[in-house]
Amino acid sequence: MRLRGLALLAAVALLAALVRSPVAGAVAVVAAEDEHDHEDMDMQDDDDDDDDEDWEEEEEEFDEFDDEDFVLEGFDGEWEDEDNIFDEYRKQILEGLSDATVAAKVDELMDKVSRLQGEVMHKDLELSAIQRRHDSHVTDYMNEMHQKQLGMQAEMDGLKARLGECQAQLGTQAEL
Repeated sequence: MRLRGLALLAAVALLAALVRSPVAGAVAVVAAEDEHDHEDMDMQDDDDDDDDEDWEEEEEEFDEFDDEDFVLEGFDGEWEDEDNIFDEYRKQILEGLSDATVAAKVDELMDKVSRLQGEVMHKDLELSAIQRRHDSHVTDYMNEMHQKQLGMQAEMDGLKARLGECQAQLGTQAEL
């Protein structure tokens, strides 16, 4: 009977590991190993003769084990609702997590959040510095272009004045 319970627990652990999460499966496998260790300790306490007889009985039960004997509670033979089948087992495994484990995980995640916030602030400062340099370069370039425009405008005004003088000289020469 113990072997049947162990086989069921191992099968549930394997299915949980394959279907759901590796963590839940690992927890179930450890639980199955613990159950197996307890059985080994119980068997060591018995007499050697009793151990041989118990082992032979369990071996016979195992030989008689077939797929029809392997039935999961709540399993109707259809795999369509496999999420529902393992939800209860998964809940039981997850409820086994201690508050200390959860608190340690929360602390770890909070440290990670703090570190990421620090990195974001650092990147924001770098980005602000880049933006200020960019704005400074743009302002310098605009001032330079404005100075060039003023220089060209002054040069153009000088050329217009010279053109006006040349036209006036041509007009006076034509009169003569």
